[in-house]
Parts: sequence; structure tokens; C-alpha cells
Amino acid sequence: MLLKPRDASFVLIISLMLDIAVARFVKPTLPKSSTTSIKSTSSATSSHLLSLYPTTPFAISRSNSTSALKTTSTSAKSSKSSISSLGTTGTTKKSISSTILTTSTKSSSKVSSTSKSTSSSKISSTSKSTSTSKTSSTSKISSTCKTSTTTSASASATASSPPGPRKRGLPYNDATLTNSFGGPNSQISWGYNWGQTPGAGFPAKYEYVPLLWSNASDLTSTWFANVNAAIAAGTTHILAFNEPDYSGQANMSPLAAAQAYMKWMQPFAGKVKLGAPVVTNGGPPMGVEWLKEFMALCPACTIDFVPLHWYDGAFNYAYFRYYIENFYAQIRKPIWITEFNGYGDDATVISFLKKVMPWLDSLSYVERYAWFWCADGNLLSTGTNLSDYGVVYMNYTSTTVDPYFSS
Repeated sequence: MLLKPRDASFVLIISLMLDIAVARFVKPTLPKSSTTSIKSTSSATSSHLLSLYPTTPFAISRSNSTSALKTTSTSAKSSKSSISSLGTTGTTKKSISSTILTTSTKSSSKVSSTSKSTSSSKISSTSKSTSTSKTSSTSKISSTCKTSTTTSASASATASSPPGPRKRGLPYNDATLTNSFGGPNSQISWGYNWGQTPGAGFPAKYEYVPLLWSNASDLTSTWFANVNAAIAAGTTHILAFNEPDYSGQANMSPLAAAQAYMKWMQPFAGKVKLGAPVVTNGGPPMGVEWLKEFMALCPACTIDFVPLHWYDGAFNYAYFRYYIENFYAQIRKPIWITEFNGYGDDATVISFLKKVMPWLDSLSYVERYAWFWCADGNLLSTGTNLSDYGVVYMNYTSTTVDPYFSS
């Protein structure tokens, strides 16, 4: 049957209305190649902006910091096995490995998955200085341990500071190299080697600070004897667990660290000042977030000071300052910066040190700090000769007038 013109118009109108109705309820899709392109472009733009504007440190912490560190300081961070084999001798080595430093940029996925599943457990002590600990999965159990009654406020008030303004320390492997920093204007007052004994040649005028690198049995088996020997020699502080928040280092969940702390650190409460596990500046769940979970799980732990590590660019003074201030605002305990390093050429590093060291010296809550590290190609150029910024690290203060240090 033939349609009249007006009938054809009617059919066209109905067809258009149906098309519009279908379009409202059917979501168009882009080809996979298009969506992939959009995602990659967005990600690249986001990363670029974060690198340009590091105003939210926890989102970008350890950004490209360690991967660009000078090859001469690619020294650090050994596996547990190499640390374990040397840790009781005082010649412990953090690995000479740039790959470990580079992988520290993966800051959002380094904590053991067991830490969250056990976060409701709390550690308690039931004797004056017991070396065993118990866990409770239902609530915090108040401790009757007399040596663990230190509160945050009293810890802040009683934690001892190094003599005068001399907060600077030397992380080292070779103890004899620390003798190069003993000039008349030296600001060095302490040192450590990620181990339990100082090693031959460590100067008696510096305080040696033992560190229990992890809860590995070959380290804990010698811990009490070595710490008691160090105390007899004048040690007043001890350190616990090297970067347990990072899989490339001690790699411990907050719960495992809390249990180990009660067993191996807590018995020394009241005899020396106890340092919390030392964390990285990685983003959550690393760094300060890992530390807060550890502290919540162990209300009976005596923590007199909190060590931390920081790695980024030497140009990034603003981030360094923000990180330290924000860390303290969350933890509210005295701070030790037991490793910090900024990549850059010598002039940039010197400028960075000249800014941060007088500032750190002025902060009452920063008790000690240590540039990473005392080794050739870093604080030393060759042998016993200090590098240019090694000289600055040893001597420079806010009152230095030597033209060598002029800005």
C-alpha cells in the first residue's frame, strides 16, 4: 500500500523519537585503545605534577629520591642474610646496592599483609622486666611493668640530649673512618653501624649506639650480652629494627615488631633510652602510619625517642622541613634522624646541609641526626680525606664565619 506524504512524515517522526529514546539508555563505549590512551595520559600528567609540586609528601614520599642518589653512595640497605652474618661483629654492612635504593620508591605496598589482620591485638607485660610478651585480641591490657610507665610527656621531658648542640652522628661500616671527623670544631658526638658492637678503631669520645637490626635469631641471641657490654662502656641509648616497614630491610609487621620489642628492648627500660623501630619516609602503610600502628599495638612499650629515615632530592628542603614537622606533630616524641640523604651535585648538597643543620640544631625535639653516610664518595672523598660536604657536615653551624662556608 502506498503512503500519503503526511503518513510518511508521521513514520519519520516516530523513527526519530525511537532513536532518541534508545540513545538515552545505551552508554556509548570507546575502543580499548582509546581508553588505554586516556588512562596513561592521565597517569603521566598526575605523576609529573606531583614531581613538580611536592606539597603533599605522603603521596609522593621517596619520589625519585633514592634512584637518583649518587652512585658513590649507593651503599646502603642490605638483605637480612648479609646483615645477620655480620651484625654481631660491629662490621655490619648495609648493602652496596642501588637496586634496593631504587625499589624504595614503591612506597605504597611494602608492609607485610599480616600487619592489618592482626591490628586488634595488643602487647602487654606482666612482670618488671620480663623477656616474654603476651597478646590480647580483645582489648588493650594495661601493663604492670614498672619499667614501662614512661608516658609521652615524661619521655619528652627526661630523654637526654647529646652534649651541647652536638647532635650529629656518623653511620659507618669501617670504624676507623670515623676518626677523620675529630677536628677542633667538630659537631660529631655519636655513631652507629647497624650492628651491636662498635668495631676496632671507633673513637672512645663518641657514643656508640647499638641497633637490633631485626628479630632474626642470630641477632637476638647476642643482643643482651652486647648491649650490656656497650652500657658498661658508656652507651646511653639503643635502637630497634631497621626499616621494618620496608620489605627490603627488616620487613616486620607492626604486631611482630611490638612482640619483639617487648622481648628484646623493654628489659633495658630505665637503664638506657630506648628508640622505637626506625621507619622510612615511605607513604602509607609505610613510614609514620606503620609506626602509629606499632605504638597502638604496644601500649606497654617504653619509647624514649623515635628514629626515622628521609631520602629525596637535596633541592627539596621544603619537603624535608615539612616531613620532620609533620612527623613530630603526629608522634609527639623526641626524634632522631638516623639516615637522611639528598641527591644532587656537591654544591646542591652543601646548600641543603647549610640550611637544614642549623635548623635541626635549633629544634628541641630533634635530639640527634646522621647524614648517610661515613664512606668514600660521600662524607669522605678518598681514604681519610673528607669530601667538601663532609667538611661542612663536620663543622658548619649557624655561627660559622669561615669564608669557605659563605652562601
